[in-house]
Amino acid sequence: EIYNGTGNSINLRGYKISKQSNGVGNFTNTYSLPERILNHGETILLIHGNAGEYLYNLSTNHNSIVVTTPVSFNGNDAIILTKNGVTIDQVGFADQVSTWGENKTLRRKSTANANPEFSIAEWDEYPIDTFDGLGHHSVIGLSNERKVYVKQDEIISKGVFNHEVSTGISK
Repeated sequence: EIYNGTGNSINLRGYKISKQSNGVGNFTNTYSLPERILNHGETILLIHGNAGEYLYNLSTNHNSIVVTTPVSFNGNDAIILTKNGVTIDQVGFADQVSTWGENKTLRRKSTANANPEFSIAEWDEYPIDTFDGLGHHSVIGLSNERKVYVKQDEIISKGVFNHEVSTGISK
């Protein structure tokens, strides 16, 4: 999930998600986000094309892109969000082969912002496959934000629902 909490609309062109597999090597397995506007308060979900039925159904009910890479994990894969080669945010420990994220769900705390250096203190841990709240958050001041539904980079429909989060990506 990517959230725009910048206070401005941003064009996702130039943003990329990359994965470091098994805690070693460079961040590769890159997905370039499609050119489109993400308004302040909007989120976008990246859902693996082979995800279970629940997540696949969720992808048609939320602002989502169904992708294959880099959203597959085995517990020691770090993910970064970059723009023009600059790291904006990181989820997971880079260069650690230990399985720090195996069989758990991490959800960023409402008090934490995007961070180019991962800190586990900024995340709450839940049991594996905890999907409640995905695409929805409850930060004071955000409600009824417009959502655009995307599948394979095509807009499906538009809707309105409440969500929140205090993380963001820069313009």
